[in-house]
Amino acid sequence: MIKEYLESQLATRRQELQAAETAMQVARQKVVDAEDHLAVQETRWRELQGRVQELEAVKAQVDANTDDRPKRRRPATTGRGMSDAWRGILGLMKENRPNGANYDDIVEFGRINNLELNKTNLRRHMSIYVEKGYVERVGDGAFVLTQKGDAVALPARPTPEEELSFIRPSRELDEEIPF
Repeated sequence: MIKEYLESQLATRRQELQAAETAMQVARQKVVDAEDHLAVQETRWRELQGRVQELEAVKAQVDANTDDRPKRRRPATTGRGMSDAWRGILGLMKENRPNGANYDDIVEFGRINNLELNKTNLRRHMSIYVEKGYVERVGDGAFVLTQKGDAVALPARPTPEEELSFIRPSRELDEEIPF
């Protein structure tokens, strides 16, 4: 009887031991899975932290006051002075658009002076001539000749009517710019 009781208790404890071992294996596997998940999340966190720092650095540069940054120094011209074609364009501005010329007018004046202008070089030249004081920006894409520009402008050459057929009085600029 005691022997049977002890065998019964031993069998029960062995079953409990087996169940505990199984539970420990499940728990260990959960720990391994959690550690793997943790490692993945830590890697992702480091990557995101690096990206945030990069973006913050770029934002800081953008937010920086432009006056504090050193100005990029680029020569406005090659030192040769204004070309005759551009002096002719200024002359046509003086003659045909005294109250202001827009980019389209200046492109046409360039064609008359055998100078093909594209958007990039036209804007660059006008920016240079505004900076140097030859023309004044009076609106978005509208310019008037200054006294300094008038002094360097070539007199308008006689031009056949068909070349100037595009030139018509610009009431828009006359109304917008009071002189």
